[in-house]
Amino acid sequence: MIAGECRFTLEWRTIPGQSPDVVLSRVRTAVADLQTADPDFACEIDAGRADDSFETGDESKLVKFLEERSAQAAGTVAFGTEAPSMIALGAEAVVFGPGNIRVAHRTGEFVPIDELKRCVNILHDAIERFCV
Repeated sequence: MIAGECRFTLEWRTIPGQSPDVVLSRVRTAVADLQTADPDFACEIDAGRADDSFETGDESKLVKFLEERSAQAAGTVAFGTEAPSMIALGAEAVVFGPGNIRVAHRTGEFVPIDELKRCVNILHDAIERFCV
C-alpha cells in the first residue's frame, strides 16, 4: 500500500550566529530537487515561525550576578523565547527561572515552592541592582 498523502512537522532551534531560515532554505531546496526529479511530486511548506537565537556572554555582569546568586553556572538550552526581541530593543537578556525544564510544559508540570521563593528573591535583588 502506498499512502496518498503524507505530512510531517519539523522543528528546529537556531544557534547564535545562524540565520533563522537556514533549515527552511535547505528544506525548500530539497523539495525543489524532488519536484525536478518527479513532476508529480507535490509539497506544501507552511513555516509557522522562525525565531532568532541569542547568546549573552559569560562576561556579562547580569550573567555573573545570576550565577553567583543561584549558585549555578550559566548554560545553553534549545527552546524558544522572546529574549531575541528584548535584545533587539536594546536590553541585555537571559532566561532565568525556577524549576527543571524536564518537567516543564507537560502534564503534571510543577515548580517546587522553595525554588519559586528563592527565584523571587534573586529577581528582586537583580531588579534592585540593575534597574534602579
